[in-house]
Amino acid sequence: MSALTPKDRKLLVRMESDFELTDAEISQAAKLINRLARRIDGPGSKNPGKRARAKGQELQREVANALKPVYPDAASNSQYRGAKRDGCDVGQTPWWIEAKNRKDGSVFTAYRQAMRDKQQAGDTRPVLIATTRNREPVLVAMHLQTFVNLLEEKQQ
Repeated sequence: MSALTPKDRKLLVRMESDFELTDAEISQAAKLINRLARRIDGPGSKNPGKRARAKGQELQREVANALKPVYPDAASNSQYRGAKRDGCDVGQTPWWIEAKNRKDGSVFTAYRQAMRDKQQAGDTRPVLIATTRNREPVLVAMHLQTFVNLLEEKQQ
């Protein structure tokens, strides 16, 4: 039971009093919680979800900082947004930017997510995907027509 968080312990104590559980049943419930946590987090991991979020936020800050010379107000939305998914990853730019730092992430999956989030937010900015994996350079992807429009604007 040592791997349980204080919150889990309180829940188990409450379960014991509410449901009149025996010590053996509480021990069994604790083992189940630990087993489920390992299944969610992965073997040998202390908290990969937290690490994954930190990696994502690091990429968001990297992208925002790279854009600051062009868009001085660019900022990682994780800096001023709660856990609720209500915006793009890098704000204060003319782009809806989705940043992905994944070992096996698909640009197409990220693009679909960005399009869905953008539509739910009622945003009209074009989507830009910034992606990397395992300390490789950050790549940027966008819809071909958006890229062509950008080139045409540059030529005018």
